[in-house]
Amino acid sequence: MKNLIITLLLSSISILSVAQTPFTEKVFRDINERLLADFPKFLNEETSPDYTFTSSTGWVNNLDQMKKTFSDGNKITQWDLSEIKIKQVGTAAIVRGINKHSIFFGNSNSTAQYNLRFTYTYEFKNKKWMALTAQHSDIITPSADDEAAIKKLIENERTYYHTGNTTEFMKLWKDDPKTFFLAGNMNLDNEAIKKIVPTLKATGMTTALSNYRIKIIGNMAVADFDQLSTNAQGAKDTEHDLLVLEKVNGTWKFIGASNQGVMTKEDEPEGIIRDWIAEYNKDNKAFFVNNCSNDYIASNTGINGGKFFGREFINNRAEGVTSDLETTNMKSFKGGNLAVVIGNLIWHHKQADGSDKPDRTVSTFVLQKRGGKWWYVGHHISPLKE
Repeated sequence: MKNLIITLLLSSISILSVAQTPFTEKVFRDINERLLADFPKFLNEETSPDYTFTSSTGWVNNLDQMKKTFSDGNKITQWDLSEIKIKQVGTAAIVRGINKHSIFFGNSNSTAQYNLRFTYTYEFKNKKWMALTAQHSDIITPSADDEAAIKKLIENERTYYHTGNTTEFMKLWKDDPKTFFLAGNMNLDNEAIKKIVPTLKATGMTTALSNYRIKIIGNMAVADFDQLSTNAQGAKDTEHDLLVLEKVNGTWKFIGASNQGVMTKEDEPEGIIRDWIAEYNKDNKAFFVNNCSNDYIASNTGINGGKFFGREFINNRAEGVTSDLETTNMKSFKGGNLAVVIGNLIWHHKQADGSDKPDRTVSTFVLQKRGGKWWYVGHHISPLKE
């Protein structure tokens, strides 16, 4: 009987102790004031040894990992709590709410901002409330602010690219193995982007962006828009771009891009070839100088023994050539900044007696748009068998 009385007495004291130590909002805010003032100290003195923290990205850290993270020059610089709801059951307390906070990262000398829903649990032991678990979930609500931030990011990226500010350009991209950049026939991965971008020089171009369409789902976004570029000589180029973005620590970053040329009336491959032929018929030499790319490559069954030849060969051969060209039966294909035109070319060779001795051929023209101008980059000619 005596033992029973002692047991009941001890139980009453325990219940009374808990009842006299309610977990109120004031208790909660006092705990978090100490956390913000000195987080390493808080981890040492007010955190349970079996503490676990689950981040908004799913990473789970124990107490030792948390201590290491905040011993490397990292520091909580803001800790704003709102919409607090508390549930206490005996010696346990569960707190839910919204936490907007900032962390300064010493290694990168940068500050990340977070907007999260939280669930924190505490256990009353050794006469004080000890942090037991913490879990965060990102609050991602697409808004006009997000769209404005994405548009500004795109505008900055174009400005940095065309002014040759590659350092700031790379800061807008997430360093991720899955990052990609597609442009015409180029397909760059993350390592290629990091290798190529620092070598780029200012283009001297200006751009006008329009017709934005932005879709935001969670921490991912897709933006597509039209771009009109004008180079230093006044030549214009139109393309339709698509960008993929991810929100990383509260900041939008690019993780993918696809830039594709848009065919305007002036860009119709068959029309380009007609204009080129008209220019060729006026001045063969000037045509090749003005339109042949430095990496031009061609093959002709009847020229150079059917071997490949480049711009220098064709420039020299064009000297003094008087034959006129006519084209028929053209068909074309265009994808991004590349175009192919296949058609019949009739070479009108004027004879001494004034007669015409035409050669009929099947020709394949290869064109590429660079810096707002279409260039003649390849050609193959074969005799037409009729």
